[in-house]
Amino acid sequence: MKKLVLLMLVLLLVYPHVSKAGGFKGGGGDPGHWFAGDPVEHPDPAKPPIVFVHGLNGSSSAWFDENDMAEQAWKNGYDAAFIDLHPDKDMQDNGAMLAAKLREIYQHFGRKVILVSYSKGGIDSQSALIHHNAYHYVERLITLGTPHHGSQLADLAYSSWAGWLADILGQKNDAVYSLQTGFMKSFRDQTDNHPN
Repeated sequence: MKKLVLLMLVLLLVYPHVSKAGGFKGGGGDPGHWFAGDPVEHPDPAKPPIVFVHGLNGSSSAWFDENDMAEQAWKNGYDAAFIDLHPDKDMQDNGAMLAAKLREIYQHFGRKVILVSYSKGGIDSQSALIHHNAYHYVERLITLGTPHHGSQLADLAYSSWAGWLADILGQKNDAVYSLQTGFMKSFRDQTDNHPN
């Protein structure tokens, strides 16, 4: 059983580690960089722009290289923007950065946006909206595969019996640390009862 758990940890931690940063439209994976997608030919004012936020160890390229979400948004008449956050920072750092960039994106489009956030990007988005007052710029948040209550894999990465493997794989960082279930319980307590 231990071997199976270790194998799963290796696969889950290595897969994001080998993903490419940036890519499409000059995203480059540079934290804080955002860019608009191809303009929609006949924009529908009833459709808010979509801002795509990547997850742990990822970049904006996830929305182009690993799935067709960017293409689907464009085909369905949604303007879109894509942002690169720090792939290895906690939700407070990324939340502050995302909040500042959401203000810029809001000014670019001139209206509130929908956030579509994957994995830890959902936690970063919640931090931006609630703790960094970015809710002024966002109409709706949609999270995909977000570990709202933490990840047992993050617990494992910082455990006494498997932490060595996370060290070898270079997967001990602020982002993974913040996804431990105990840390996320504290975040949930602060966030879920916040007036925003």
